[in-house]
Amino acid sequence: MTSREQDLIRTARHQIETISTVIGDFQSRSSGANTTSLGSNWIVPGYSILHVIHSGGQGVVYQARQESTGRPVALKILLKDALASDQERLRFEREAHILGRIDHPGVVRIIDRGCVGDRQWLAMDLVRGRALSWYFVDAERL
Repeated sequence: MTSREQDLIRTARHQIETISTVIGDFQSRSSGANTTSLGSNWIVPGYSILHVIHSGGQGVVYQARQESTGRPVALKILLKDALASDQERLRFEREAHILGRIDHPGVVRIIDRGCVGDRQWLAMDLVRGRALSWYFVDAERL
């Protein structure tokens, strides 16, 4: 492995650790509960939030159940809510708009979207498997 690749891996690890800290703070404020469940303090109408699947720079993804159909979904919630910059909000909206127009088996499908207070969310098909970061954080596994 080259020194450039090692630097990239170190940077990615640091970013994920930083994001994980922010996510933990976010979950504690949102739920008043532990870091694996938002409890009943955080409500997205029509969905029951079950647990955290993954987090990234833009948001937190939860496994949820769509109440009207009972199907499992991935619910992505914008991380910074009212503190998000206009650019971050536009990027989140653009993601929803683009994914809503794509119909391809290799691209996750948007089921629904909305806003609760200042916090935007997307409901998407639930795709099971490893998080993409698994392949980048610990390159030695490959």
